[in-house]
Amino acid sequence: MKIAIISDTHDNELHVQKFLTWANANQIEGIIHCGDIARSDTLHLLLDNFKGLIKVVFGNAELDKVEMLKLPAKHLNLEIHSEEGEWTVGKWRLYFTHKPDQINSLAESKKYDFIFYGHTHKPWITEKAGVWLVNPGTLSGALEHTSFAVWDSETGKVELKVLDQVVPTQNEMKPPLI
Repeated sequence: MKIAIISDTHDNELHVQKFLTWANANQIEGIIHCGDIARSDTLHLLLDNFKGLIKVVFGNAELDKVEMLKLPAKHLNLEIHSEEGEWTVGKWRLYFTHKPDQINSLAESKKYDFIFYGHTHKPWITEKAGVWLVNPGTLSGALEHTSFAVWDSETGKVELKVLDQVVPTQNEMKPPLI
């Protein structure tokens, strides 16, 4: 199973649409969103264009949590986990959150194999005490390149992707004028 990890979308619907184009073309079966969606419209965009499981934690920029909390009743492929979530996929134990405040102590506990987080907008993968700490960066493109991560449950491999490198911009998709 391939799972995409995204964070800090901040209502950048153009980048979310580009990401979804890539995800649907590359057999992504699940999405973990590490917070800062912002408005429920962006969550609707994900739900309307992705049929796999979507797991969400809230960040510090959610503007309409009450509306978002109503959505799992209508969308069986959506789980909202407030500030932190856990997911066991095969032999792997995953933890996801928005802020990185507790990731070092969680890594030292060795309770999880992968810890996904957002907030800093800086894409990052590192290993600590046998636990992989992964920040997918920001899908909004604010302050950093627009990025996300992909994790493969069969191999345990995780990699960062820069959106503009995997999905061409509109100008790059059009044939040149002669």
